Amino acid sequence: MRLELRMSIWMKPILAIHLPSVAGRQADIAALTAVRGLVFELRGKGPKSHKGVKALVHEVVKEGVPIERDLLDIFDEGFGLKVVADYGNPSKITEGDARRSIDMATRLLARIESILAEKR
Repeated sequence: MRLELRMSIWMKPILAIHLPSVAGRQADIAALTAVRGLVFELRGKGPKSHKGVKALVHEVVKEGVPIERDLLDIFDEGFGLKVVADYGNPSKITEGDARRSIDMATRLLARIESILAEKR
């Protein structure tokens, strides 16, 4: 089953029980984990921090890995949701915020899957 399909399946119940802060946070973590895996496949090293993942993915994009820049917006918007969910007031995260984050992460996961499929 494709990653983006799996993600949409497990995100729907979280939104259905009105936990947008959890859904937004999990979308960010899913995107971060997927990019960490991509970087590991391409470079043989897996960055540990959010900052390290963001830096290395931008390097591999500069080197020609075809990830559209707008797909990387999850690292700013999704991380912002994660910070609010973890350290701020999670009730300020709307369902729209969560859905945007889920959409960005889902599109990024689909792109990563196609890159890895082409590599095989």
